[in-house]
This record gives sequence, C-alpha cells and structure tokens, in this order.
Amino acid sequence: MLLFLESNFIERIESLRVCGKVDSLYALEQHLHSSSDFPDLIVLEPFLPYNSMREVMTLLRSEKRRAEVIVVSLCSESAVIADACAQGIFDYIVKPFAIERLRQSLINFERHFLNLAALSETMSQTQIDRVFRQRTIADQSLFRDPPKNLSEETALHILTTLHRSKFPLSAEEVGRNAGLAKSTSRRYLVYLVDQELAGYREEQGATGRPLTRYFPLLFKRCGLHF
Repeated sequence: MLLFLESNFIERIESLRVCGKVDSLYALEQHLHSSSDFPDLIVLEPFLPYNSMREVMTLLRSEKRRAEVIVVSLCSESAVIADACAQGIFDYIVKPFAIERLRQSLINFERHFLNLAALSETMSQTQIDRVFRQRTIADQSLFRDPPKNLSEETALHILTTLHRSKFPLSAEEVGRNAGLAKSTSRRYLVYLVDQELAGYREEQGATGRPLTRYFPLLFKRCGLHF
C-alpha cells in the first residue's frame, strides 16, 4: 500500500519518475545491480522487515553511483533522528504527515540535485554554503525572481529535460520530451536563458528557416546520473 500511494504521488510531479519499487533490502540490491536505471533518490520506509535505514545506507555507499535518501517513518525518537543525520539522510518525514510536506521535500531534492550538477570543479565558500543550505531551507530557489505566470516546478522539469538529453533540443523537442506544448516550452526556455541556466544556438532547419536549439549551461555531471 505504501509503495502504491507514495509512487503514485511522486509520479504526479512532472519532472520526477519512479524507476523501481522494492520491498526489501535484497530486492533493492538486486535492482541496483541489474537495472541500468539507477535511482537519484530513494524514498525509504526503514522499519519494515529486512529494510533498516543503516543497512540501506551501507549498501548505497558500496555503489559507485550516488543516491540521496528521504526517510518516511513513524519513528520520532531522538536517537534515530541523530543516526539519520549521521548517515547522511537528505530529509526525514514523520508519519502521519501532510502530503505537501513530502512534495516540498521532493522539490527541495531536485533543486539540490540541479545545484550540484551545476558546480564547477572547485568551489567558493558561497557555493558550498548554498549546497548545504539547500538541503534544509524549504523556500530556497534555484531561480531569481520567477514571473508569476511561470511555475518553478515546470521550469525545473524543462531544465532536467535539457540535462537528460545528449544533444541540444529545439522548443518542439523539449515540449515533446517534457509532455508540454511547444509554446509553453519556448516560454520557459526563454526564461531559463534569461536566468543563465540555459544557452541556445541557431541552426539551419529542414525547411531552410533558422532553428533554435537549447542546452543547459555550466552543468557538470559531478558523479550524478541523469
């Protein structure tokens, strides 16, 4: 029931996709080793049988690729919370909770994810502070002064779509990949260019007319897998 409810909710956030559902540590290990679709985030109920938080974190550290963890649990004991912090858990949500709390945690994760991907090889203290602050400040935004008619979730979705592509995309291709109208994707792409989060180049289209293709700016993979 938990797998069904939480995965359905995650799928409602347009920029996120569920790449697997498992009900034990063994099943998680099998998924990580057999699937090319390695998760960027694991939403974990750690107190089910054979699925403890510490064991999951030990397993993840043994993998070459990284994944963040959001814990959803009935337990609010201080010792467990302290252990979650020590284990490097991204966020901890106590049940029962308002669904908006989980939504905000997922959005915070995506902002953090994109911030990490945009880092240069060396970082200033300001950049380091932003990365660590991003994990806990709910109203921290990747965008500066977003217009009222634009959704930050959709902007994140468009930016993630650009990052997942190996090649620059036209507004039509972005819209098709993101499940949005061409006019909508173009409006967001212009905004991302203005925010210096995306760049563009002009090409000759099939009909002889100029074709604009967009790509993410300053994005390095930094061990993250899109």
